[in-house]
Amino acid sequence: MIYCVDLDGTLSKGDMSLRAFVYLSIRNPLWIVKAAFYLLAKFGDRKLLKSKMNEHYKFKVEDLYFNEELINFLKEVKNDSLSKNSVYLISGSSDEVVKKIAQKFTFFDGAFGSRVDVNLISSNKLSFIKKMYPNQDLCYIGNSKADFKVWSGVQYGIVVSDKPSFIEEAKKHTEIIKVISPKWSKITTFS
Repeated sequence: MIYCVDLDGTLSKGDMSLRAFVYLSIRNPLWIVKAAFYLLAKFGDRKLLKSKMNEHYKFKVEDLYFNEELINFLKEVKNDSLSKNSVYLISGSSDEVVKKIAQKFTFFDGAFGSRVDVNLISSNKLSFIKKMYPNQDLCYIGNSKADFKVWSGVQYGIVVSDKPSFIEEAKKHTEIIKVISPKWSKITTFS
């Protein structure tokens, strides 16, 4: 089975694009004006804004908080000798950020994030997944309302949430095979 894992709020705590915006705005308040320009002058082009933020945003993966229960599950899935499972990190965060995080974990077979030409969220993410892995059993792991569209197009889902109403809504879109609590901690040893 192909496991497609979301980053923001699923594997890691928070939203990497928001972290980048806050980081840049604190370092240089004029960044707020630049961000408004990219959103307004470029007709709300979030892909371009993410790309521009990434050019200036520096972070250490070791400083982020991750969902250890999900990480342990993904290690088990990857090490299952009876199945040929693949695990991919696919996120609306910038491609460079997603790849930098994925490189810290040995269980990811690849990583894909938003680029100037595509914002990998919601239906765009589903289209990308279906194009990359046609005619495959797919399990999408997510945590937000934007993920409902992805779950609607795949066979299986895993939900990272502790909200019963959200979990019930996700079940309307696909077969939910596991629910994982959104508990976060710093990882000292990556594997």
